[in-house]
Amino acid sequence: FTISKRELDRITTECASLSAELAELGQKFESAISEKQQLQDEAELMSKRLGAAQKLISGLSSEKGRWSSDLEGLVKRRTCLLGDCMAGAAFLCYVGAFSFEFREE
Repeated sequence: FTISKRELDRITTECASLSAELAELGQKFESAISEKQQLQDEAELMSKRLGAAQKLISGLSSEKGRWSSDLEGLVKRRTCLLGDCMAGAAFLCYVGAFSFEFREE
């Protein structure tokens, strides 16, 4: 009877330790599943961001041609800017010295 009692106690303690280990492993499993889900959500978000970035880059690359032609036009207009300013200043100096009534006569 004593041997059976000791055997029962040993099995009970072993069962309790195995149950504790099982609970710990279950907790680790749940945390791993949670982390996996979080990483999957993050990967999906990054995939969406990557798609949006690719659309933005392709949209901006099509704008490059328009921006280049605008830049060329601005460079050409810049060469005339000084002369246009001089002509405008000369006109204002000429017109500013005479009143409207004097110019009407």
